[in-house]
Amino acid sequence: MSALEIRLRPVTEDDLAMFRRFATEPGLIGLDWTGFRDAQAPARRYASDGYLGEDEGRLIVEADGTAAGFVSWSARGFGVSRYWEIGRIHSGGRPARGGVPRRPVA
Repeated sequence: MSALEIRLRPVTEDDLAMFRRFATEPGLIGLDWTGFRDAQAPARRYASDGYLGEDEGRLIVEADGTAAGFVSWSARGFGVSRYWEIGRIHSGGRPARGGVPRRPVA
């Protein structure tokens, strides 16, 4: 069995489609969904600072070259979200082995 390669990278424009889906598709991420949000907000945020702000931001987690989720940070701490199951269903990608917790990490 080969080792799983994990890396963090900045958000790209290709990632925005999944962020838009999180904002507009009930049940897409299960019970963590917080309701309908502005579908254009991810594009505006990306245009303003690429999700790399001083007070908050996001980095994409890649597992063996496939986007597997994202890490977010703010003045309050860090959180981890996953979306590889969603990406696998809708884009043919494969899920990462192991798992990424859904709840914020303290």
